[in-house]
Amino acid sequence: MKNVLFIILLCVISFTLKSEDLGIKFYLEDGNFSQYRIDDIEEMNFIESDLPYMMEVYAYNTKYTLDTKDITSLTFLNSNTLVVQKTDDASLFLISEIDSINFVPKTANEIPIGNFTWMGQNLDVESYRNGDPIPQVTDSAEWVNLQTGAWCYYNNDPAMGAIYGKLYNWYAVSDPRGLAPEGWHIPIIEEWKTIPDNLGGDSLAGGMLKSTGTIETGDGLWQSPNVGATNETNFSGVPSGYRYDSFTNIGLTANYWSSSEQETIKSIWIRVLSYDKSALGTSMGKKTCGFSVRCIKDYNIPAIKSISPNSSQVGKVLTVSGTGFGAERKFSYVSFGTLTADKSDYISWSDTEIKLVIPQDAKTGYVSVCVEGILSNLVNFVITQTDPDYFEAIIIGTQVWMSRNLNVDCYRNGDTIQQVKKWTDLNNLTTGAWCYYSFKVENEELYGKLYNWYAVNDPRGLAPEGWHVASDAEWTKLTDYLGDTTVAGGKLKSTGNLKDNTGLWKAPNFGATNESGFLALPGGKLSEMSFQMINFYGYWWTSTELDENVAWNRNIYNMSTNCSRSSENKGSCLSVRCIKD
Repeated sequence: MKNVLFIILLCVISFTLKSEDLGIKFYLEDGNFSQYRIDDIEEMNFIESDLPYMMEVYAYNTKYTLDTKDITSLTFLNSNTLVVQKTDDASLFLISEIDSINFVPKTANEIPIGNFTWMGQNLDVESYRNGDPIPQVTDSAEWVNLQTGAWCYYNNDPAMGAIYGKLYNWYAVSDPRGLAPEGWHIPIIEEWKTIPDNLGGDSLAGGMLKSTGTIETGDGLWQSPNVGATNETNFSGVPSGYRYDSFTNIGLTANYWSSSEQETIKSIWIRVLSYDKSALGTSMGKKTCGFSVRCIKDYNIPAIKSISPNSSQVGKVLTVSGTGFGAERKFSYVSFGTLTADKSDYISWSDTEIKLVIPQDAKTGYVSVCVEGILSNLVNFVITQTDPDYFEAIIIGTQVWMSRNLNVDCYRNGDTIQQVKKWTDLNNLTTGAWCYYSFKVENEELYGKLYNWYAVNDPRGLAPEGWHVASDAEWTKLTDYLGDTTVAGGKLKSTGNLKDNTGLWKAPNFGATNESGFLALPGGKLSEMSFQMINFYGYWWTSTELDENVAWNRNIYNMSTNCSRSSENKGSCLSVRCIKD
């Protein structure tokens, strides 16, 4: 095995690199690892080792696997891009999209191709996983009439077994006692299909799987010309031939069982490498044939048991419950139809539960979870009316504001905010809460929710990711841009009035133009144990407190163009507007 020696030099990059969640892990053979933050690293040296390493980069919801022997350097370009320079080309990764970088020991028995790990040589066992022996059958007449598991060497020659492994009939492959060792299984045909999917298609994949050299040139096992053989995957496919009523094709083909039966003709799908082709071929095999076996490492198939709620709005928190999601997200992801959730959408991830914010462009359809390239079952999900509080944004001067009142029922981390449904719920309440005006849900669609200031100030974050509740100073900047407090109210108010059936404000809705696009509505407030001033006033909390009992707010009145500053007891419930970070 080749020794590996190369050096990685990393600049000190603690400035704009978004690496709070990004680090490098070095795994040892025993599974333990050391982790380093990228922005803490000045220099990294790789020393000579008898055990080569693979570099795994989890980025763009994909896993990229690179053999360190092919890497000459790692460079951070403008603190935004990781450049992995290889001997023949370079790979580029955006720093903001990288979830993790891992260096893991590479063993000869494990070959990563795409998201899966394959055995590095043909199977060579003579007992099932439970210890029961698999019969060796040498007699040709007996072999062709078998309906139970068996194995043989090519030409019944043990020397061939040392080179090519054993040949098995399909009854051994399908035996419920398990032909593959613990932690491995015989691949189904769909798993075989992932190889060409990651190697540029069937027409090229065979060459990348075949061992190099030829018998004629004395440097290989294949007959000439061994078309396209590069073995760049290290799969080291060897021409082991096969057995039916006789042994044939040694040096010419490698034939691998799948565990997938073609029901209509009672034959089994196989994959084939050939001396005269660079393709990975597909064919059918009789169950009594003797073919080689390559195993694939076991993996969890994720399963969604439930999603909550099963219908919701864009910008709301969705909880996906199930099994097999993995302890870390790494490059796994949740999809809404063909839309993949962004890295910033995830709140938490565990093996049994995922919490995330429903992405902006999500549509009604199916939710699925993809874990290390494996797709879960599909669960129907309905997107109700898009939540404008979260996504519709308006530019006013140099600020970006939400164009509707906030309407969330949980904090940014997914924790639920208490809903107040009756007066007694308000007694001495000093924690975050919300309510509908008059406790009536029909007021939500028009005015959003009313929140007490304890929800505004909760460290878990009332505003969605990328937004925050506007401060007193930010409200002042808004009104200054619109002229001053005496005229800003008219430019912020929605137009029309109830009398003319053209709006929600009581007439006359003096001076309302909404020329800012802010669309201020008269949602009223809950104060001193009573609901007040709906259709007359709109009240909005700021994030700025006056003292331990009182915080600042802004209010707009139907009879005025003012946007006034006043204080309110923190236990009152007012509307909230958010401004972009």
